[in-house]
Amino acid sequence: MSRAPAARTTPTTCSRPIEDQGTDRLRLGYAVNLIAPTVLSAAMVPQMRLRGDGQIVNIGSMMGAVPYPYFTACSSAKAGLKGFSQALRREVAGSGIAVTHVAPRAMRTPLNTEAIQRFMVATKMHADDPD
Repeated sequence: MSRAPAARTTPTTCSRPIEDQGTDRLRLGYAVNLIAPTVLSAAMVPQMRLRGDGQIVNIGSMMGAVPYPYFTACSSAKAGLKGFSQALRREVAGSGIAVTHVAPRAMRTPLNTEAIQRFMVATKMHADDPD
């Protein structure tokens, strides 16, 4: 019987001053939150165009619209994903391809460290239950 790897409990880029994130964390955050959806979309659009049908759903965050301090890289990557989704939606208009950008609010998850929870209280940020 194989076990699934343990869940990560440390956010990749968020919740620390920008100068404390380091180049590797910043690259990883942008790669995951902005570059990967862009590359995947670019790979799928030609096939969807041939079919005349398709749906691309990008999962952003409200932090892309309402940036918070100490979430600078995460907020800017999510804002970039929103802009990418809007531009791609216009680019594929009339082709049968739909592009949706979903921006959920904060969620209560194991990724929310004590520091994040204190920040949420201090800024009156509401977190939804994942259920």
